[in-house]
Amino acid sequence: MTQPSMTKRARICFVVSSEMTVKAFLKEQIIALSELYDVTLVVNTDSEDFAEQSGLSCKVIPLTIERTINPVADIRALYSLVHLFRREHFDLVHSVTPKAGLLAMLAGKMAGVRLRVHTFTGQVWATRTGFSRLLLKVMDRFLAPMFDVHATTYASAIKRAEEDGIDSCMLTQWAADSSRMAPPLPASECDYKVSFVGSMYGNRKQWISDLEQRGIHVDTFGYGWPKGPVEAEDIAGIIRTTQISLNLGDSGVVMEGGKLTRSRQIKARVFEVPGAGGLLATESADHLQEFYQPGKEIIVFKDINDLVEKIEYLLAHPDARDAIAQAGYDRTRAAHSYEARFEPLIELALARRQKRPAALNPIDFEQFQNFFQLHRPHVLLKFLKAVLLLPCLLIWGRQRGPRAARRFLFEFSWRFLEKNIFCNGLARAYFLQTELNE
Repeated sequence: MTQPSMTKRARICFVVSSEMTVKAFLKEQIIALSELYDVTLVVNTDSEDFAEQSGLSCKVIPLTIERTINPVADIRALYSLVHLFRREHFDLVHSVTPKAGLLAMLAGKMAGVRLRVHTFTGQVWATRTGFSRLLLKVMDRFLAPMFDVHATTYASAIKRAEEDGIDSCMLTQWAADSSRMAPPLPASECDYKVSFVGSMYGNRKQWISDLEQRGIHVDTFGYGWPKGPVEAEDIAGIIRTTQISLNLGDSGVVMEGGKLTRSRQIKARVFEVPGAGGLLATESADHLQEFYQPGKEIIVFKDINDLVEKIEYLLAHPDARDAIAQAGYDRTRAAHSYEARFEPLIELALARRQKRPAALNPIDFEQFQNFFQLHRPHVLLKFLKAVLLLPCLLIWGRQRGPRAARRFLFEFSWRFLEKNIFCNGLARAYFLQTELNE
């Protein structure tokens, strides 16, 4: 009897700094990739059952990754990631969110992970001013050489990267989970005429109110609406049993080129609705026509009058509605799955991998571990902390006292110890105090 082939599956590790990022943006990607790869998720979570609660079959490794700057916590997270990557020998590390990108890409480079991908949906510094903008921009330039591929959904980010001499960026887009795709139902079998799934914020309430005033009832689901939120696994069913599903993608007013303008983004829902078998009616967005043909595969509206006119027509002509829904589904299944999105990313990462040596700037891990050990708390540091804290607590109280002690220690260190500030016991006590007071 012939033994079945036991092909080893490639190993992928996702690193993110919040549970919300996984639930809102990565869940469907991870589910789709788990069908083909051995997926591990590193996430900042306190839940031991996070994978089960989130409907994920992948391995989940909890790790504290602070979103704000925290020297001790960041060093610990970096140390843990380096050892994880060296132990598990992942084929690819994929980070999402800024802090996770900083730590995961640095750890991946130190551990020798050959394929490293970071996804970001914009450059954070672009909306900042002053020192904060400068610091975040410098961080982007520092991180860029550590990426094999820097994936973004913003065309403007590609231009900015090129201006900064970064050649690892690739324009990509959201997609639909192929495991949740389903062909459209005829309009006659749908439960809802018009529906919207999403939280109530921005001008969404006004859109729905205007439609109701013009005689078009919209069933709304999500935080802030009367029916409240629905489980993620139920969203596809609502979309499939709705004749027309709305996508309101206006993200508010932003500054662009010195002028105030409306930000209309392509969001995941643009692909999820046709993929789930629904007919999408969406506001116009930059580059949307590159993914779907308006009027043939999806419906695009300019304003409330245009939307009302198109809804009334489609409800009165179910055959036209069914044809557009089917065309949108066919296009999504053929071109807009996460498998289709990740294939060019991985191909680019492999191509870049072949162009660079096996090991660049090798890390002395013994020295790195010694550095980490220097910042571990011990009896002397704890005693010094107590001596410094006591008078500050008596003078400024429990809330302001610890901050005053840290400030005093920091000022003393850099003013009197200068270049040795990060190499002496007092500075390590400062790190200890920062950690224990978070």
